[in-house]
Amino acid sequence: MLQVTTPMQLYNNQDWYQPFKLNSYNPNTNTRAPFDLTACQLKMTLASTGAGVKSFDVSTNLGTIIIDTDPTTGQFTVSVPATTMWANLVAGYYNADLLVFTAPGSVLNVQSFDIEIVAGDTAPTP
Repeated sequence: MLQVTTPMQLYNNQDWYQPFKLNSYNPNTNTRAPFDLTACQLKMTLASTGAGVKSFDVSTNLGTIIIDTDPTTGQFTVSVPATTMWANLVAGYYNADLLVFTAPGSVLNVQSFDIEIVAGDTAPTP
């Protein structure tokens, strides 16, 4: 995996619905192939960078990361409803690492994020 920190901006009164695709990279051939997510678990912990550290998890175990019906494509979606965003994420800057827990028991840090959470003007309606 080629790890690059990705900047992101999210509003805490809107759904966070974002598809992703993981690829494996072979530097010898300079090719990418879908990362097989079969029997894998994914987790991302958002941790605030300011005073009074706050954290928030999204994961396959919590149902907020959904792996595609064909896990061999490497595709998954982060899906967090606006009401959950509002209740758990205050405005500020967060760092997050996307971890993949593989079936053989290894843990891969595949992507890092710098996330800005912007406070929405009004609370979301359920």
